[in-house]
Amino acid sequence: MKQHLVALLVFGLAALALGQSEPHAYDVEADRPLRYGDSNPSPSRWKLPAHWLDMARGEVPYDCAVAASFGTSYGASEPLDYALLTYQWLFDYREVWLHDAPPELKFKVELSGGVKTNGRERFIGSLSGLAVYFPSWLATERLQPYIEGGVGGIYTDFRVEGQGFRWNFPPQAGIGALIHGNGPPWYLALRFNHLSNAGLDDDNKGTNAVALTVGRFF
Repeated sequence: MKQHLVALLVFGLAALALGQSEPHAYDVEADRPLRYGDSNPSPSRWKLPAHWLDMARGEVPYDCAVAASFGTSYGASEPLDYALLTYQWLFDYREVWLHDAPPELKFKVELSGGVKTNGRERFIGSLSGLAVYFPSWLATERLQPYIEGGVGGIYTDFRVEGQGFRWNFPPQAGIGALIHGNGPPWYLALRFNHLSNAGLDDDNKGTNAVALTVGRFF
């Protein structure tokens, strides 16, 4: 357990060492020209792999956040409680997929690590991509609500009951809000997850979970 906690601490400190872009990706009113150019809103799709390499090199503007999540399964014969620390990159959706989209639509990538907290502590790691929509008509000076949904891959250092693999897929959807004040915003989110192996194994009893997340951009 101590090794897992040390790993989470190192992960969080490494995340805090990275910077962010100006103006912020979560600012839907930002008057910032897109990197690929507004005059060419739908370039050839073959350019996407090279563009994603540019993203990996940090050449596309983004914002970063660190968050802690605490979740539990429901409707399962074997309870699953967990805690995760997440490092998040938030991009303008158009900057990722190179096609036109509302400025309120964003895309985020999440890298998470944590532990199963009930029973014997075991490692959990995941990488996910989610579309995030900030309805401008709901935003206030202090609150910026959003909805999100996406999928990714997850590894658990244990077999979830009814699953044939330790590698699975977690479709997920949630609601949340950025909380603006002095400095970068905090955010709260409630997310629902479904864990399965997409039928790649005969043992594929899905597991559902709900998680509460608190985080902050920096």
